[in-house]
Amino acid sequence: MKLSSKSWYGVRLMTALASAGREQPLSLRQAAQQLEISPKYLEQIVSALTKNGLLTGIRGTQGGYLLSEPPQSIRLGDIIRATDGCILSADCPQKDKERSESLASDCGWRQFFHAVEAAADSITLADMIKERDK
Repeated sequence: MKLSSKSWYGVRLMTALASAGREQPLSLRQAAQQLEISPKYLEQIVSALTKNGLLTGIRGTQGGYLLSEPPQSIRLGDIIRATDGCILSADCPQKDKERSESLASDCGWRQFFHAVEAAADSITLADMIKERDK
């Protein structure tokens, strides 16, 4: 399994926001500098996360982005689905429904896909921060 760069940076952004707390918004420019990513590319990621209800945008000179929910309510799987549309591309119906149905029904693939998705959904941002800070 290979995560896309959108998912990778999405997780890094969400972790940075979770670490900073929910009071002080992080501007797109600050986040791009912190993550060492182009502001244009980060804008696409932020747009997907906002559209999926994971981020809230604050307008104005002191504006930026905040987590929409507490870190313990946001799961790794939520971030990956927001940025990529699915966790495993072979199990992603919008990419190739017929192929994914065939793969998912053969030789235990369905179990594998569900196990990976369950693992991603069992990890919260709070868990990731706790693990990082050990």
